[in-house]
Amino acid sequence: MKHICQFCGKTFTANDNYQRKYCPKCQKSYNRYYMQFRERRKTDILADIYTKHYSKRHAIYKAKRITKAILDDWRLNAGIKRQEAKNRHMTVEEFENWCDETLTELKTAFPSVKQRKNKQSSQSTV
Repeated sequence: MKHICQFCGKTFTANDNYQRKYCPKCQKSYNRYYMQFRERRKTDILADIYTKHYSKRHAIYKAKRITKAILDDWRLNAGIKRQEAKNRHMTVEEFENWCDETLTELKTAFPSVKQRKNKQSSQSTV
């Protein structure tokens, strides 16, 4: 079966029915690059913090509590703050605290349905 490499564009044949994206030469390069990426990622604390907080915000976005613009705005600001922390203008703890503070602000500004019901029920009993 003939395939076209998505990296170099050359045509190559595969002996199995598996849909291959890369020719054998590019596959080796891709595997090596991916392994290097995984090794770098293991030691990158800032990326872990960013990913954790982005995941929380994306879940809030998927629940339709915030808009895409709010998510993108935070993503851009977090990227700038992350770069500052990477360049040592800000500590890792300051970056994590900033992420936590913005998440707290977001949750108070856009409460979930469960939080709204609990707040309404506590106000009605008072």
